[in-house]
Amino acid sequence: MLVLAIFLAMQLACVEVPGDKILAGDLAAVAPVFRAMEPGTPVGFSPVAGIARWLTKMEILRAVGTVGREAADVPERVCVIRKARVLSVHEVLAAMRETLPGDAVVEVVQAPDIPVPVGKLEFPRAGIRPSQLPEVLQWKGRVVPEGGGRSVPVAAMVRIRMQRALLVARRKIRSGETVRAGDLEWETRKVSWPAPPGGEEGASYAGWKLRRSVTAGEVVDRRWLEPPLAAAAGSSVTVLANRAGAQVRVETVALTGGRVGETILLKSPFQAGRIRARLTGPGEAILVERSAP
Repeated sequence: MLVLAIFLAMQLACVEVPGDKILAGDLAAVAPVFRAMEPGTPVGFSPVAGIARWLTKMEILRAVGTVGREAADVPERVCVIRKARVLSVHEVLAAMRETLPGDAVVEVVQAPDIPVPVGKLEFPRAGIRPSQLPEVLQWKGRVVPEGGGRSVPVAAMVRIRMQRALLVARRKIRSGETVRAGDLEWETRKVSWPAPPGGEEGASYAGWKLRRSVTAGEVVDRRWLEPPLAAAAGSSVTVLANRAGAQVRVETVALTGGRVGETILLKSPFQAGRIRARLTGPGEAILVERSAP
């Protein structure tokens, strides 16, 4: 509040300039010497928003040149501040919502309270950082001034929550244990930013193995699950291949084993040699390379 009070007092006593340079046109109402100059003539650099700068008579004389030396009414000094404002919570929320997913709910715990120049307020996702307070984040953003010049950093304290479909354990499952039907279920929950990684909602993971132990009610990270073996060396695999615009299914023998999503080697059903295919399910694969050396 003290910063705001000082800022308002300076606005009453000083000349506001919109850009990063003080122009003669900005000071035309102060003294006739400035009205005699071209409005776009630079007189000096604007101060940082919220800070006053006093232009001395010597600085003004250097800026106005011949015009100033002929004028007898050059002021002893002129107070200048950068045109600025204090951000409202509404502005802060609007800028944050441009960045976040549509279902995210943002609560501003503490908004920026420093004067900033008129310009575009931005809060990139990369600026979100954890804080020392539980579930409260620090979000760093910036204001890009309309009148040019360097952007001004700002920061706010926020809470961000969203709805996410998460995989939840219905019983205690030990590390290395095979998941049975009904052991894991999808559940929609409110979560804090950043949302834990989910998976394909509705997908079943029966037959998969857990790489770590979980308790009943615990959210299961998809990365903790290991898919079952979809093909073993020597087993029969049906391969889907595209030939001349048509899909062809052929049966062949796996030379190496693998899990769903992995690429394995198989005997070529078309000619001597081997082929590569990506496993899509138990005993099923899609051709990804016609031949292998």
